[in-house]
Amino acid sequence: MRTPKSWSYWLNAFSKRQPLLYGGWFNYEKEFDSAKASGKLTNVFTIEFEELKRNPIPILRGLAKFLDVDLTDETLIDINKKCSFENLSTSGTQVKDNTDIIAESRDGSNFFFGKGS
Repeated sequence: MRTPKSWSYWLNAFSKRQPLLYGGWFNYEKEFDSAKASGKLTNVFTIEFEELKRNPIPILRGLAKFLDVDLTDETLIDINKKCSFENLSTSGTQVKDNTDIIAESRDGSNFFFGKGS
């Protein structure tokens, strides 16, 4: 059995966009989609970014159902507000220790968070 790589290894590879991580993200996702379609994989809930942006409440409701958690519409709306792209794009500087991420960045920025758009 192989020894798992360290967080620093993965962070460094991700920051340099190295395509060797399990064959790349798109191959990884295609394997999941294929396994779900064939019925070999049933315990995965897939969220598409575009659909989450367009229609977040039904996605959150589906996720809650998948996790077998009963949430009111009010709670789903609150989760959506707190986890909005606008709030998360600024949370990196407000509530998270991003020292490792910024250290790997070429320009001192946090490359994990986009502009929320």
